[in-house]
Amino acid sequence: MATVFDDDGPAGHGFDAAALERLRVWLLDEIGIGLIVCDGGGSVRYANRCAEEELAAGSALRRVGTALRCAGASTPPLAPAIAAARHKGHCHLVEVVAGAQRLMLAVAPLPQPAPADALVLVVLGRRSLCSTLGLELLSTGHGLTLAERRVLADLLDESTPREIAAAHGVAVSTVRSQVASIRTKLGVHSVEALLHLVAEVPPVPGARPAGAARPMVPDPGGPGPH
Repeated sequence: MATVFDDDGPAGHGFDAAALERLRVWLLDEIGIGLIVCDGGGSVRYANRCAEEELAAGSALRRVGTALRCAGASTPPLAPAIAAARHKGHCHLVEVVAGAQRLMLAVAPLPQPAPADALVLVVLGRRSLCSTLGLELLSTGHGLTLAERRVLADLLDESTPREIAAAHGVAVSTVRSQVASIRTKLGVHSVEALLHLVAEVPPVPGARPAGAARPMVPDPGGPGPH
């Protein structure tokens, strides 16, 4: 990491501090996984774009003032998990359930030069096996037809062949033939293996206009990132 981002390192040559900061922020925003940095009291110090979208939706996780809060029940409770990561260096897997919504969180301590400055990283679980753009690229690269792409997307939404057939107004036998064709084109021998393959597709960042870099860890006394 240091060889990429260190201003004095070989990969830092030709980049000024502002350019490196924009690169850092872009990478965090485009990683496709929600990342939140909190202090030991649960105040949000930084959230990347994916996390900000989750917080704005508020279906499972939300920001109340500067504090990170669950929209429903969490097991174990989120606040003690953050405190344990901050003060004891413990990692936790937290499950948030709010009605029909469920979100998994990984809570882990972040290394800091001084114990008083210790921060906590909250990693949000992925909402889907594959991003829309990643699924499109996978489908295009393996020659899936438009109908097969729709069936694959439905399978990722946990629809059964019968449900897919009803949704598209075709026979169940047609859907089963399409699933068999998808498996052949992607080189897998079962639906389970197909889903595993799709889950391996990394998040693919879409084209986004360059924007002003926001601080990696904003001043807790200032406004939070939006």
